[in-house]
Amino acid sequence: MQSAARDARHTWQTSLTWIGDRASLQAADRTPIGVTIPPQFGGPGDQWSPEELLIGAAQSCTVATFISLAKRRGVGIVSVSSSGRGTVARSDTGMSFSEVTLELRVIIEDDKQRDAVAALVERAHRGCIVSSSLRCPVTVTAVVDAIGGRAHGSEGRP
Repeated sequence: MQSAARDARHTWQTSLTWIGDRASLQAADRTPIGVTIPPQFGGPGDQWSPEELLIGAAQSCTVATFISLAKRRGVGIVSVSSSGRGTVARSDTGMSFSEVTLELRVIIEDDKQRDAVAALVERAHRGCIVSSSLRCPVTVTAVVDAIGGRAHGSEGRP
C-alpha cells in the first residue's frame, strides 16, 4: 500500500482577505497570519511580508524534510535551528528573488552520525518541494555539532 506522502498529487488551499494596509492569510483550522507590504516597497512592514513568507516556506520545508529523513534513518537529532536570507533584485523580467540561502545548525546525539547527517541535509535540500519550485538558486549550508563535540560545516548545492 502506498503512503499518502508518496501519492502523485496533493492540494493545499488558503484564503486571503486584504483590508487597508494589511491582510489575513488563512488555511482551514490554522491560526491566521498577518501579512503586509514590506517597507522596502512602501508598506508599513509591521507584519509578515510575502517575501519573508517565501523564505520561511523554503526554510521550514527544508528542515521538515530533513527531520523526516532523519527519523526514517534512525539518526538521533537533538535539535535543528535555521536562518534564511533571500535577495530580491531587478532582472529583465522585473523584480524577483535572485537567491535564497538557508543555514541549518543541527545538534546530534552521536558524533559518529555526522557524515549521515551531512548526506541527509543534501537529500533534504534536493527533496524540498518549495525550494525545488523556485526559479532562483537556493543554497543550503549546515553546521553539525554532536552533544559535547565540535561543530563542523558543510555546504549544499546551489
